[in-house]
Amino acid sequence: MSKPVHLWPDHAALAESLVASGRFNSIGEVVMHAFSLLEDEEAAREARLAKLRAHIAEGLADIEAGRTVPAEEVFAELDRIIADAEVRRDAAE
Repeated sequence: MSKPVHLWPDHAALAESLVASGRFNSIGEVVMHAFSLLEDEEAAREARLAKLRAHIAEGLADIEAGRTVPAEEVFAELDRIIADAEVRRDAAE
């Protein structure tokens, strides 16, 4: 079932230009293609969220199991990494 769609003037102009170029047969095709891209984008977003949630669950499980590193050790390692990077940068200059 089709429904009328109101396009903002700049979107209507783009759609009309795409039809005029021959890339699409109608403005409806342009809109359907746009929705297809939106569906793909939403699926990718959901996949990224699922992966993030899995990593969070893994991290929480590690905490529960005691598989952690004291913050002081982490920050000390980061300080070493930053210092090494600064030395390499200064040597390259």
